Amino acid sequence: MRVISITDKLEQARRDDDTTIWGKLCIYRVPYYLQENDNKSYFPQTVSLGPYHHGTKSLFLNLIAFEQCHIDSRNDITSYIIFMDNLIDSPEDVSYLHYCGIIEHWLGSDSEVANLFNRLCEEVVFDTEDSYLSRLSVEVNRYYNQKWNA
Repeated sequence: MRVISITDKLEQARRDDDTTIWGKLCIYRVPYYLQENDNKSYFPQTVSLGPYHHGTKSLFLNLIAFEQCHIDSRNDITSYIIFMDNLIDSPEDVSYLHYCGIIEHWLGSDSEVANLFNRLCEEVVFDTEDSYLSRLSVEVNRYYNQKWNA
């Protein structure tokens, strides 16, 4: 078993890192010498945003605000929320997505989830063409617009 002294590692980071103070304090930046202990732990992976519960609205609003205020950040959370808003118009949509295993929620009703997604992006300026989900949105709309699928 290998024991790592966090204090020593932090002191080493202060000595070795010649970047700005922001770079040293940023939560998503992990120094290479920490990554070498378990590189898989610091490799980007899929993030689950559900199940939805009563704290989800404030979390989503904060993440949207972060993406809107930081020009150099990606807009993946905003893209996801707008995509879900386009899928969900009613409690019946939530019920169907839940039945298919696409979403899970701990809110009181399907109506609350529908309201959550329908209200989150009311004031958000967003270019849907600048989204990693834009192609999927086109495919979903094409499928929906076929007469025998609607």
